Amino acid sequence: MTTSLIILFCLATAMTILVALRRPSEIPGAVVDMRQQLLTFGLRLPIALLAAAFVSQLVPVDLVGPYIGDSSGWVGILIATVFGAFIPGGPILTFPLALVIWRAGAGDAQMVSLLASWSIFAIHRVISYELPLLGGRFVVLRLLSSGLLPILAGFLALTLGTGLLQ
Repeated sequence: MTTSLIILFCLATAMTILVALRRPSEIPGAVVDMRQQLLTFGLRLPIALLAAAFVSQLVPVDLVGPYIGDSSGWVGILIATVFGAFIPGGPILTFPLALVIWRAGAGDAQMVSLLASWSIFAIHRVISYELPLLGGRFVVLRLLSSGLLPILAGFLALTLGTGLLQ
C-alpha cells in the first residue's frame, strides 16, 4: 500500500463516519453516487492507462535533452510551456507521459513549466469545455490573466534549483 492510498482510505473513512453521524439519511445517495462514479471511471481508467503506455512509447527520447533539458534554460522553459499546453487528456495520461519526458532528460524547471502549462492552458479542455460553456470572452480573459504563470513557475524553479535548494 502506498502512502497516498492510505491517506485516501483514511479520508474516505473519516468522511463516511462524519456523514453517518451528521446526516445518516444521505448515505444511500452517496452510495448511488459512488456506484455511478465507479462505472464511469472503471471503464475509462484501463483505457486511459493503455493510452498512456502507448503515448509514452512515442516520445522522441533523443530530442528531449537538447530542447528541454537542464542546459536549455529560458528557451527550454518556453518550449516546455508550449508543449504542455497541447498535451491532451487528464492526469492519468499526462503524468506517465511527463515521467517519461523527465526521465529522458528534461530539466526540473522545464518540467515545472510543462506541467503548469498543461494545468492552466490544456487546449483540448479549452476547446471541449470552456469555450462552449463559458464563452470566448471569459476564456480570453482567463488565458490572458494566467498566461505568464507557467513561464514564471519555470523561472522560479530554475532560480530555486540553481541556488536555494541545491
